[in-house]
Parts: sequence; C-alpha cells; structure tokens
Amino acid sequence: MRSLSICSHRDSAVKQMWLERSGAQRPRDAAIVIGAEFGVSWTAALAQLTNLELIDEHRRAALEPQLPTRMDYLTLGVTIRSEPAAPLISKTFQKAAIKAYQSNQISAVRALELLRGTWIAVDLPPPHDVPLDGMRDVLSLDD
Repeated sequence: MRSLSICSHRDSAVKQMWLERSGAQRPRDAAIVIGAEFGVSWTAALAQLTNLELIDEHRRAALEPQLPTRMDYLTLGVTIRSEPAAPLISKTFQKAAIKAYQSNQISAVRALELLRGTWIAVDLPPPHDVPLDGMRDVLSLDD
C-alpha cells in the first residue's frame, strides 16, 4: 500500500494511475482505485485529485456524495485497507503490562484490564517466582 501525500513522486504515481484508469472518462472509478491504493478516505482522494488538477471543484462536489460501495470495490477489483481492530495497543505498552504482571507488580486481572481484551488469561505467561526474602519484606509487620 502506498502513502498519499504532496511528495512529487507520489503525485506522479497518482497521475499515472489516473491515466491508466481512464480518469478523464470515468473519474469516479479512477478515484475509487486511487483512494483504495493509497489507503485514504473518499474525501481525501478527491481532495488530492483536485490539488493535482485532475478534477475541478465542480467535479469534486458532484463526486463527493457518491461514496464508494462494496460493489464498486468488487467490480473494480480493488481491496480496501483493513483497519486495525480496536482497541489498538502498542507493543511497548503490551510488554510493559506483561512485565509488570510477571514481576508481581500487578495482578493477572489488572494486566488483562490494561490490555483491554486483546489478551485472555490463558495467554499470560507465568509470573516470576518471588524470592522468599522479598515476600518477608512485603509481609513484615515489624515496623
């Protein structure tokens, strides 16, 4: 998947795709393919085509309410980029939560809460054993 931006080489790629997809004759189809290829919204695809002067404001205004449908993507043979399933939790945060659980700083229940349903209890690694001396310090009533 490519990234759509103002960069000149990407502009060239968009223009090339526009020509390959007969954008002048079938602007909606070409815009759908370009949007899917670059993984951008319908509005963003139309804005980029307008910025590149491949379509004018009148054409953009006419196309904008004609949102692409699943059938459009199927007919044109393109796949829309799938979005990550919510919630998205970074690998760093996942590692930190697991490390806190393994070192007995948080419970399994709390670790799973922090991981927001992206893990289940059986996926958790076993916690590290706590040295007996460490437990004495925590459980000591002599202070």
